[in-house]
Order: sequence, then structure tokens, then C-alpha cells
Amino acid sequence: MCEPGEVYIPQVLQGTRLSFEAFDLFYTYLTMYQEFADLIAERARPGTHFLIYGLDLILPRLRGLTLVQDPHLLENKLALYRKE
Repeated sequence: MCEPGEVYIPQVLQGTRLSFEAFDLFYTYLTMYQEFADLIAERARPGTHFLIYGLDLILPRLRGLTLVQDPHLLENKLALYRKE
């Protein structure tokens, strides 16, 4: 079984000629946000931002990422995290 994101990384590299580490902005709907957060914490460069749409008033703590915006953005539906 592949690690989260490993199936798509070769396709992204082939299609864009950019590695995962070259991207500094990631976005997901509520689905699999924890797996994406783990991948970003492990592989992305510092300063990378991660947007999650579909959250509500309870915002998760994500290992290796810091919540950096007021949770009232888009009526409490969008959270922005940053890798330090």
C-alpha cells in the first residue's frame, strides 16, 4: 500500500515537471485533510500554506502546522495553516 499522496506525486511531477516540495500552497475539501497535513508536515518546505474547506467552529490541531488566520473566513468554513 502506498503512503498518502505517493500515488499522485509521480503524476504531478510528470505533468508539471515540479516536485512536491516545489509547491507552497495546498488545498483540500474536508476529505483526507489529515493525510494531506501529514504529507505537508513531512515533505513541504517551511512557509507552505494549507487551506482546508468544510471545517466548522472546531478546528483541528495538525502536527507540524500552525493555524494562521481567523477562523471566521468564509463563515467559519475555511481554515489556513502554515508549516513553520
